[in-house]
Amino acid sequence: KAAAALVKKIAEIHSAECVAESEIDKFTEIRLIFKNYKNDVYFCFVVQEEIGVRGGTVASRRLKPDVAITVECTTCLDLPGVEEKDVSTKTGDGVALAIADSSTYYDTDLNNELSECAEKMQLKRVGVGGTDGRAFQFNNIKAAAVAVPARYIHSPVSVIHEDDIKNAIIMLENYLEVICYA
Repeated sequence: KAAAALVKKIAEIHSAECVAESEIDKFTEIRLIFKNYKNDVYFCFVVQEEIGVRGGTVASRRLKPDVAITVECTTCLDLPGVEEKDVSTKTGDGVALAIADSSTYYDTDLNNELSECAEKMQLKRVGVGGTDGRAFQFNNIKAAAVAVPARYIHSPVSVIHEDDIKNAIIMLENYLEVICYA
């Protein structure tokens, strides 16, 4: 109970639109899994990205998909005292589409398709990254990354904006409906 109260208090401090990451299950992004798609669509929940993309590597080698879209949170430093040049994303500023990171250049065509889906839905988006997508790219699979900006990432509680979560889900639904003929 004390942990749940702390999570809610942290979200309240930041703004009414922000929620603690441990509460995102109420947004039911899992609904994407239960749709019927014309093509095969796999949803993998992988672990150990930070220590060698171990889960992503297993998924990429076993499934060998044509396309891989990593969905996760990304660093957000929109805090008092942080210089604007050091802020890669801001809560409430939109979904982040990864362009490149220290080990991956994400697929331009796939990113453009996702970006077009966001434009159709008039969703905000920004570019940033560092994800499990590299495991797929290393195995010659087109990869993209969709990320929700999160304050205090990799801490016991991250804070994210509800609109960013909702927009990520809408963008992915739109992409899957267009590409996979849901």
